[in-house]
Amino acid sequence: MTLQFSEKEVKGEIARLSEEYDVVRLVDPEECHSFAIGADCSYEYGPSCYSVWRSTNRCRSCTSLRALKTGMELCKTEVKDGDLYFITSRPIEILRADGTTFSCVMELIRIERGKGMKKDGHHAMLQKGFDRKVFEETLRMAMQNLPTGVVWFDMSGHCIYANSEAFRLFDVPDSLAKLEVILKDWFQEDALSSPEATVWLQQYGEKESPRSLQICRYPLNDGTGMDVGMYFLISDCTQDQKNLDLEHFGTMHNALTGIYNKYGFYRQARHVMDDNPHVEYLMVCLNFGDFKLLNGLYGMTKGNELLVRVGGMLRRRYGRNRRTAYGRIRADRFAMMIPAEDFVPEEYLKTVETVMHELTSIHFDLQIAIGICRVTDRRMPISVLCDCAFLAASVLKTQESNGFVWYSDHMMSDKIRDRAVLSRFSDALGRGEIQLYLQAQVGGGGPARDRRGGALALGLRGRARDPARGIHPNPRGARQDLAARLPHLGDGLPPAEVVEG
Repeated sequence: MTLQFSEKEVKGEIARLSEEYDVVRLVDPEECHSFAIGADCSYEYGPSCYSVWRSTNRCRSCTSLRALKTGMELCKTEVKDGDLYFITSRPIEILRADGTTFSCVMELIRIERGKGMKKDGHHAMLQKGFDRKVFEETLRMAMQNLPTGVVWFDMSGHCIYANSEAFRLFDVPDSLAKLEVILKDWFQEDALSSPEATVWLQQYGEKESPRSLQICRYPLNDGTGMDVGMYFLISDCTQDQKNLDLEHFGTMHNALTGIYNKYGFYRQARHVMDDNPHVEYLMVCLNFGDFKLLNGLYGMTKGNELLVRVGGMLRRRYGRNRRTAYGRIRADRFAMMIPAEDFVPEEYLKTVETVMHELTSIHFDLQIAIGICRVTDRRMPISVLCDCAFLAASVLKTQESNGFVWYSDHMMSDKIRDRAVLSRFSDALGRGEIQLYLQAQVGGGGPARDRRGGALALGLRGRARDPARGIHPNPRGARQDLAARLPHLGDGLPPAEVVEG
């Protein structure tokens, strides 16, 4: 069962667990970011969640995302730079001050430094009687022809050996002094500070086409086992990294439209806001009414055609704007994080209508609903901003025309209040908080009647009543939701008297 904490309680829980683990943190797996809750209960987003074990992309086995989706606590082990990371992903819900909940993950991490390297006690062996001078020469030739660069440094930081592959990788002549200068300038700062075994990845070369090189560092020992320096094994893994980037592209992009999927959009939206701290942003969400009807009448091909056209429109109009992020969230839902100065709602609506009208052999238009939420708190989770914008767009469901609606705080409070009433609907009937009444169906000339003059049809209506405040402040929305639930009440309905007019 997913644990629920208030924003104050979760900070206390983190403090308690920090005594047992090396790292305890909150993670938003959908955005791939860690975050903290500030003194004013604001959400302060930090670095990418995978940066703690110095990775460059979302983990292939992202247990935190799976924990969030399944509601189950999951564990995994990561090995990076010679260290072991034992990660427990615990799904939680944070009850926010406005009454909404935010689903995220609490990660509990234990780190064992240096335990990720191979240390099994085995040693190299040389057959008895084999000529040591021959062995040394053979070993030297083998090292020379290795497809991996090998470089030795002594304890004072001077390069004392390099094989031919090392000189080739860094495109320098056979000069240890020149290679030493290049490596000291290129290596990360602490590379030569200790011979402790470790592994990392660095890029080398021109910015237009850098190569990805993996560096493994190991201690260099003399015959007595004393450290006399360190050696580096350097290999070109550019193609492997490109393959990984392609795999990462697939996890962050929607296969049908080619634009960001939900997780890619959440991540990119956070990046564009962080890169432009002084720009006012809008969250713009697009939804199509009766999209399932389009698929049902004309097949999924037409539905997919519309989605591809919308994705293409977003790419053409906003693809070159580095301050804008956009993506297909799911099904027929699209979202965009865009600077307020770059967005004109009327133009955007007209553009989407044009895309809709370009579909051939379609005898009806889907309703286009656009919700717009002004980003007043940049620290708010992207998923929450999307929820607000789509909530604004849902206001248009009761209308038949296309349009756009700006989000306001009362929409969320009304939604929460309505849900609170509906969640206890059956009990509320017994307590008199729900008032049911019958209403005659009316036509243009008054109540509709049968041949005998009786009422032809009656409609059952429900209205939420708060004993403390009287009639619910949003009776129209409440009546619609209540009416949808009335057929399921069965024997819970009180007897009603039909009065003929």
